[in-house]
Amino acid sequence: MRADELTVGDTRLIRVHPVMGAVVPPWLKALAEKDRQDREIEVRLPAATAAYDLALHQSRQHGPLRAQVTNPDARDWLAAAGQTVVAWVAHATDREAHLQCHGFATADLGPQVEIGIDDRVAGQVRVAARARTAGFNEVRDWLRQEFCLPPPAGGARDRIVHSGGPRDQPAGSAFTLHGTRWIADVALVGNVLRITRMTGADTRRRGRWHRLSEVDVRFVDRGAEADASEAIRAALLGLESDGRTYLDLWQAYNNIEREALVEEATRLRWAKFQSCKVTARGDWRFELHPGDRAARFLGAVDAYPGRLELEAAGDLPPELAEGRGRAAVGVHGEVRGVAVGNWTVDLDVTGDEPPPVTGYLFRSLSGDRSRLRRRDTARERIESDQAELPGLRLLIEGRPRPGAQPRVDPAHDRAVDRVIGAAAGERPTEVQRAALRMALRTPDVLLVQGPPGTGKTRFITDLLRCLDELGDRAVAVNRTLLSSVQHDAVDNVARRARRLGLPPTRVSNKPERDRQNTRQWRDETVAAVDRHLDRHRPEVADWDRVVRLRQLAAAYSQHPVAGPDLTNLLTETKRLAGAELPARLRSRLDRTLAELQVTGTLGRTLTDEERAAVARVVRSIRVTPVSFADDGPERARSALRLLTDVLDEPARVLLERAATEDANQLALLPDLADLRLALLDRLAAATGLLHAPQHDPAVEDLLIEVADAVHQVHAASTDSTVEVLRAYQDDLREDLDLVERTLARYNAVLASTVQHADSREMSRVLDAPLPVFDTVVVDEAARANPLDLMIPMAFARRRIILVGDHKQLPHMLEQKVERELRRNRSLDGSELSQSLFERWFDLFASERPAVRTVRLDTQFRMHPALGRFVSSVFYGGPDVVQSHPSTQELTHDLRPWSGKVAGWIDVPLRAGAEERTGFSRTRRVEATRLVRELRELAHRDRSRQLTFGVITFYREQQVLLETELVDAGLAVLDDEGGFAPVPAMAYTAEPVPRQRLRVGTVDAFQGMEFDVVLLSVTRSSPPPRSALDPAEAVRRYGHLLSDSRMCVAMSRQRRLLIAVGDAAMAERSATPEAPGRPGRSVAEGLVAFRELCEGVDGGGIRR
Repeated sequence: MRADELTVGDTRLIRVHPVMGAVVPPWLKALAEKDRQDREIEVRLPAATAAYDLALHQSRQHGPLRAQVTNPDARDWLAAAGQTVVAWVAHATDREAHLQCHGFATADLGPQVEIGIDDRVAGQVRVAARARTAGFNEVRDWLRQEFCLPPPAGGARDRIVHSGGPRDQPAGSAFTLHGTRWIADVALVGNVLRITRMTGADTRRRGRWHRLSEVDVRFVDRGAEADASEAIRAALLGLESDGRTYLDLWQAYNNIEREALVEEATRLRWAKFQSCKVTARGDWRFELHPGDRAARFLGAVDAYPGRLELEAAGDLPPELAEGRGRAAVGVHGEVRGVAVGNWTVDLDVTGDEPPPVTGYLFRSLSGDRSRLRRRDTARERIESDQAELPGLRLLIEGRPRPGAQPRVDPAHDRAVDRVIGAAAGERPTEVQRAALRMALRTPDVLLVQGPPGTGKTRFITDLLRCLDELGDRAVAVNRTLLSSVQHDAVDNVARRARRLGLPPTRVSNKPERDRQNTRQWRDETVAAVDRHLDRHRPEVADWDRVVRLRQLAAAYSQHPVAGPDLTNLLTETKRLAGAELPARLRSRLDRTLAELQVTGTLGRTLTDEERAAVARVVRSIRVTPVSFADDGPERARSALRLLTDVLDEPARVLLERAATEDANQLALLPDLADLRLALLDRLAAATGLLHAPQHDPAVEDLLIEVADAVHQVHAASTDSTVEVLRAYQDDLREDLDLVERTLARYNAVLASTVQHADSREMSRVLDAPLPVFDTVVVDEAARANPLDLMIPMAFARRRIILVGDHKQLPHMLEQKVERELRRNRSLDGSELSQSLFERWFDLFASERPAVRTVRLDTQFRMHPALGRFVSSVFYGGPDVVQSHPSTQELTHDLRPWSGKVAGWIDVPLRAGAEERTGFSRTRRVEATRLVRELRELAHRDRSRQLTFGVITFYREQQVLLETELVDAGLAVLDDEGGFAPVPAMAYTAEPVPRQRLRVGTVDAFQGMEFDVVLLSVTRSSPPPRSALDPAEAVRRYGHLLSDSRMCVAMSRQRRLLIAVGDAAMAERSATPEAPGRPGRSVAEGLVAFRELCEGVDGGGIRR
């Protein structure tokens, strides 16, 4: 606070002039400048016998200015006893100065006052200050700036303005601080002074008996977390003395993974490349220096099993140069092809940056280096208690966090009630209500276990709405992060999440992925405006016709058309104009259309030979950078010569520019591509190409007059509201980048993978080196490696909400690293195989009352019979997870499974056994039968209302299934070999289309659902001599023994689940019992499903 910002005190404007006719010095006049930061001046009164009234001091650099006071009453006021005056220069001329003086009673508060700030006031300050971090430093700095005057000249302590009781009552037990824009009430709470209330100065009276005190004010953190900080520090010291910790274990894991990556890169070696260029398919081709090193490198790359990323850089990284290299910036991409004989490697390079002209190729390390560094940074912050949530390390180590108590606020219950009351569709269950309340109240962490179909995503979206109801606003410190392990999972929850009505801002290294949420929200908003106008402004349809007529006129003016295209344009104009069109204009339209029909009949069209020749010339026009660099100008000159009668003037000018060698041809490529497409479209439409479109002023005038005439008819029926809403829609449609930037600026929710929570992209969006989030929500948290999960958790200031299910897919570990760590550290399997989510859930589940764990207990996804099956086999009993009554409607009429929810198509061993393909498994005969069944089911779904998921446990079986689907005409391969369903199988024919067919391994399907699932069992082998041998069961069944994978595979369907495979593999007598679980098979999921198929809800076993 500055002196010229004071708004209280006994205020007087006093005029003074220098003694002896002197002029006002420049230093004093400078204090009157309005943009000056410090305009305060010290007023000192002399002895009664002095020949002047006061002396003005500003600093030691300038001597005092002796002055006379113009008004005697003002001189007496200045000399009043017991008063301290703060003055500043309001105006100054050469002859006099005007001083704004504020008089205060003096109060002694001692040399120092400590004022505590609780979490509520600190949060209020952060919003007022637009704080960029969640730390207390910004809060302290803002309070000092708001409530403290700097020390006077020669002083050592700040000054505060405060008020309280009458002047004869000492301040101490309670008083009010007065700032520039805020007023803060201070009172003793538990023998400690605290700010108990802070309001805007314009909302309350200024009070009386204002005092000024010189005192060293210390604003200290007295929030719940700060009060527990000493206990947290003591607990952390005790933790260090206990030996090995959980964080130590995962630090060792990260170190071994780093060593394994470097070892693999060293084994693969490296090679020098002497040139690189873009191939016709868009990959980068690197030509290596021939030699033994290059030959070994190419051989290793060619023989590499699975996906391999290489990096191209100007220098070798230090990991491959014995510490002498440097981590140079390069490019990286997946290997697309190896030509050993040509010494070349093709890479699908990510990003827009080109590789260096020459340099080194080696196994990509930059991505892994960043990934492991992010883990290290998060672990170190948590380990040193520098994470935003104090004591987070104690929770990770399984210790209590001192001072952690549930937040109790009646506003939480009101927020949940309002969200539930406004919920669309099925109303949340009592457990879902409780989960929302627990999420708002949690002192630190809440784990929400959600079995399949229990509404985990619904919980997340409702939680965001609760945060809206609580009044959090989109300032940096109140941001919410939605996160998950994989991009697909992030996208899945981000598509449905809304905060303050806005979609999350997606943060990744792929701009197109980031735009998907924005594009979806844009389309939803445009559609919502359409629905609103249809419902409340039925006359808007007439206005839309006017707009469309103007668009047609403008389109013809810019791009004239001829022949059938012009006939279609005029016919559409006549239809849109309707009955309101004056007879004169209607007659002109009809006459023009009649003339076109005559000329169209007489006009010569091309013969088949001519059409083929023209098509060859048109297709020869180069439109890509690579092809244009070869012979683009020559092809353009050829097209000019051979298509003279076909081209209109704009097309001719474009080809002439492309034909010049010195032109910036690359800038022309988009226009050349449009021209080529337009010419080919005219060919396909049988348009008479020998009569190129020419601009006809009469047609243009006619189109404009028609649009004006219809506009005059309907001008009075529209209002500015409709025009504003239509303009809003146009803005949303036309500039997606602007929409994206605007949403990012005002958005309160960001969405990223756990790794991208700490990334350059995140820092750019937040405009901060390290992000801070009030709330962090991690979906599918049970799948996250603890090291990865720590990254977003380290940035959570208030609450961490982990949503997942440890009964489904486990967290992802590098198997080689896991084996090495177990061998070196003598660990048992559970220490590594147990996710942090499961560790915490088991640890906190015994809390009473429950504070940190909740299990959603009602599924909304699948038919009740399927729900009971999943609950019984994977969750401990048929009623552990209840089915919502609405699931009774999830039936189907697909023959031969009508009325049934489960079925098995038997493909016996004699039809063909499984085959080993590398580290994977395949079974062709099973893939063929599954695809045949899918084709029949899809054919019976004539209205295209159902979705189909094809799930397998093996990557190579997925490839085989995709091949069979292509052969069956249900899918195609794109230009790059990617798999895609044919249009009829791509999306459902619903108002909001859903993806109709998806094929993949079970690892990619968690969180998804389909109406019908076909499960490829794949495993089929002769029965062993002893079915009770567990080792033999592992050999025969592999992934089928994993309850977590089987749980996911058998819980994606809504109406029907069909297993395709060797039914003999699912006989209970063919598998041993699970150790310690009498009556339960080691392959219980498979065995129990066969029994379901043979029961009343199943369709039996078919061939």
